[in-house]
Amino acid sequence: MSEINEKRIYLFGGLTGVLILTIAIYLLAAFINVEWNPLEWNIVVKAVSAIGWMYGSSYIMKDYINVLKATNKKQICEVKTPKVKQ
Repeated sequence: MSEINEKRIYLFGGLTGVLILTIAIYLLAAFINVEWNPLEWNIVVKAVSAIGWMYGSSYIMKDYINVLKATNKKQICEVKTPKVKQ
């Protein structure tokens, strides 16, 4: 397995984990009667999920840019010769 595929597996696993964590915090806030103001819970949940998604999307973009660079280099390096009919 290539290094990029491994990174993607870890990345999407991490993003799924962040999503599950966000949902769990929402459920916790909904079912447990906490002394906190719901607005404060909302801010905590949004902060956690925003940090997670920003971190994850930066990895996706970095990976995508590296893939684009690799394909551009490959296309530039390939010399296409016209086929001559004999």
